[in-house]
Amino acid sequence: MILNLPLHPLFVHLPVVLIPLATLGVTALMLLRNRSRQLAIATLGVTTVAALSTIASLISGNALAELKGFNPETHGRWGLFLMIAAIAFLLAAGPWLWRISREGDAPSPTTRPLGMAASLLGLVATVFTFLAGHSGATLAWSDVAAAPTTTTSPAAAPSTSASPEASTSPSTEAGKYTAEEVAKHNTESDCWAIVDGNAYDLTEWIGSHPGGPGAITKMCGTDATQAFQGKHGGAEGPTKALERFLLGPVS
Repeated sequence: MILNLPLHPLFVHLPVVLIPLATLGVTALMLLRNRSRQLAIATLGVTTVAALSTIASLISGNALAELKGFNPETHGRWGLFLMIAAIAFLLAAGPWLWRISREGDAPSPTTRPLGMAASLLGLVATVFTFLAGHSGATLAWSDVAAAPTTTTSPAAAPSTSASPEASTSPSTEAGKYTAEEVAKHNTESDCWAIVDGNAYDLTEWIGSHPGGPGAITKMCGTDATQAFQGKHGGAEGPTKALERFLLGPVS
């Protein structure tokens, strides 16, 4: 943390900019007839910083996920692949760029394959950069997108009649819900669950859960207290996210 801000958002922008830039530099050096030593030195520096920044991003991302109590499976997986690809890119391009920076040799049958391999690895790392960035943006905004919105139509008026089922519903008589009532809502399109004695409607959260929809669908219609506490252990982030979907206490 710096000034009470997480480090991860500060680190992730480095590989997003530097990896495509390093790939362009390597590709240009591979195609140029007269290679520039200055360009080779600059590209080597950019490639090195890019690879190191992916390591810092992964470490800080894991720390942030632990702090918030989330399990960003998809984003974490792409971040790991990105780090591996960036390190492989550096290992392939580094010696080749160093040679050019020292000798400034022109393309030759012996050095061109090295440049092509480095350029290809740079392209792979760039693709993983996009995938990691996209999944990270989706994860960052899912908490906002998942917030339920309540709209009231001016023309809508409260109904004064109720069906026999509604009038005898255990969840409406005393403002409480029962385990039997929750158990009826056990599908992905209608998902309720009990956590710590309260009923929650998790339907909207299924598609936005950072850990994937499967973790929520398994809870539908059940008392998920043990599963929730076992996964998050009272972490502040998941607890606040859960509060938005509160229906009421379970009797």
